[in-house]
Amino acid sequence: MKIAFAIDALASGGGVEGYLRRAAAYLAEHGDEVELVVGRGAPEGPWRVRSLDVRGVGAGARLRRFAAAFDERLRAGTWASSLAIRHVRAAHVYMPHGGLVDPAVHARDERRSPPRRWLRQRYRAFSPRMRAMRSLEAEALQRSGLVLALSERVRAEIAAVSPAALARTELLPLGVDLARFTPEGPRIDWTSELALPRATPVVLFAAYNARLKGFAEAARVIASSCALDAVHLAVVGPPAPPPLPRDVRAVLRGRVHWLGARADLPALYRAAAALLHPTWYDPCSTVALEALACGCPVVTTERNGAAEIRSEALRAVADPRDAHALASSLAALLARGAPLRTQARAAMLAREEREHFAALRGALVQALGPHVS
Repeated sequence: MKIAFAIDALASGGGVEGYLRRAAAYLAEHGDEVELVVGRGAPEGPWRVRSLDVRGVGAGARLRRFAAAFDERLRAGTWASSLAIRHVRAAHVYMPHGGLVDPAVHARDERRSPPRRWLRQRYRAFSPRMRAMRSLEAEALQRSGLVLALSERVRAEIAAVSPAALARTELLPLGVDLARFTPEGPRIDWTSELALPRATPVVLFAAYNARLKGFAEAARVIASSCALDAVHLAVVGPPAPPPLPRDVRAVLRGRVHWLGARADLPALYRAAAALLHPTWYDPCSTVALEALACGCPVVTTERNGAAEIRSEALRAVADPRDAHALASSLAALLARGAPLRTQARAAMLAREEREHFAALRGALVQALGPHVS
């Protein structure tokens, strides 16, 4: 089966790129041929790359040009089936992996002070790029043969903006590689890695988009609670995380450690006392799932689709700005210690990534044919 993965731009290192790479590898194992269809960026992977001409004046024009070019090839029957992640007019299967446009934009704006928030909202109201994104999303939800939601949160967002699409929307929860992300195996020795005294509790923050995923909020949580005075924060992901407020920097001097991009995430999860992920918006956080699978408890927010997992090892607060609630949740998990690690792993036993990809392939087969409108 010849399958297209369509995304307007794909940068190396993000969660979407990793997901598509693993999905393509799974499909290749089953005899399928994947073609990565992009407008910008062409990372090497288990696929053949087809770059569409998206030259144009302005980001909005380029998005529309990519969508039109993909639509033309889709109608011509270039692929037996297709999976689109964002900014297309239609696909056999449409999966808004990063969530919907307006909820994500609202979360970004909410972090700003009221005057800046108002200015950004005014700008976005007239932005050609934002108009193109909203228009294409509406078309994709309306015209695609099948829509996949990675969490109940995303399905609710789809119902709110396109009730007609809900009948063609199926829930496909994310999974992780349970053979790689497991409590057994090597773990980081913080004594040698960070020159810390033995038994120092180290909490992990891991995110590619550190601002949206709550890096500043995570640091403020550690700084604001006397119960967390001994805790250190290890930061994985961005080579240069966003600057912290001066008062937080003063309290946390020497207790925040930049680890940069790391390939040994399982060893980090196993060694961490907990994962702190106070995200502003997350359809379903992969790092939260990976941490749980490694036996690492998680504190996050209800804005994260992963918070739908019911486990004593996962605590979610309503607002990422609520440092007190986040600190209390983190302190409670740290106090429980080792017994929670078994519960964390148990929460993920039904979320094997290969089963997720098998269901994805089933959806692509189900959507076969020229019936995309």
